[in-house]
Amino acid sequence: MAQLHFVEYGPRKVEQPQGTLVFIGSIGSTVDMWLPQLDALSDVFRVIAVDHRGHGHSPVIDGPASIADLAADVQETIGKLG
Repeated sequence: MAQLHFVEYGPRKVEQPQGTLVFIGSIGSTVDMWLPQLDALSDVFRVIAVDHRGHGHSPVIDGPASIADLAADVQETIGKLG
């Protein structure tokens, strides 16, 4: 698993009825592409955007990575954030 770079905006209350939105970019993108949406939605939602391994500020991991590996990275990162 890779420790992914992420940005987080908005309220962090778990009981917040509006909830949390997670933005995951396509291969070759970074969290920067989501900044307008993060700003626009952060008054109502907790919003998080992540960089896939080897993208933006996330580390490069040696060896091949499958789509399942990328999904597991995101799932672990979000899990650590609560």
